Amino acid sequence: WAEQIDENLEMIERFLSGIVYIEPEFSVMGGGESELAVHLATYAITQRMETAMNAFSPLGAVFLYSEPDGAWAERFASGAYTYAQREEMRRAVRAGDEWKENPGRWRVVSVGGRPMLSCCFGNAGAYMVALCDFDRLLTVTQDAYRVFYADEAGSALTDADWAAREAVRVETGEEAYAFTGRDARYLTVSERLSRAPALVVLSVSNAGYW
Repeated sequence: WAEQIDENLEMIERFLSGIVYIEPEFSVMGGGESELAVHLATYAITQRMETAMNAFSPLGAVFLYSEPDGAWAERFASGAYTYAQREEMRRAVRAGDEWKENPGRWRVVSVGGRPMLSCCFGNAGAYMVALCDFDRLLTVTQDAYRVFYADEAGSALTDADWAAREAVRVETGEEAYAFTGRDARYLTVSERLSRAPALVVLSVSNAGYW
């Protein structure tokens, strides 16, 4: 699962960096070009964003944001977010100055109190930004176990209320598994993602792991 997630995140990185560093349209952004040139470049990039949303299922949203030109484009996963959630994502992208300090690296960010992964590429005040919900990284259909995510210190990023209620602990050392929870009733196994500062965690009730 961790390998699958890392591969998907890497493909999104390649998409973003391809637009920023290879596609000629992005070079128009932030370069003092005419309003028409910026509009045509934005339209061309938006078409590629549309293709990416259909190609990469973990991708929750992708944005083009050029501060010098006032250019903005966005695409969201179809039917995935309410209007209020989309507004929260827009605000997070516009206010995300700290993301620009480490382009090309995934970060865990809070979007309206909801943890998400973000990755940003850009230059000259223009950026391509991807947002991924943890729930979209992996499709789990089994009811016999629970999959959630934790930060590098082992604190739950998703299902935090459940982990606290059940006293489930995530091991972050060399042994990435433990019998944990109240009366050690869960077998919990974790694996670090190589492309993001997070762990994917599998927790199986002792009624089910045999």
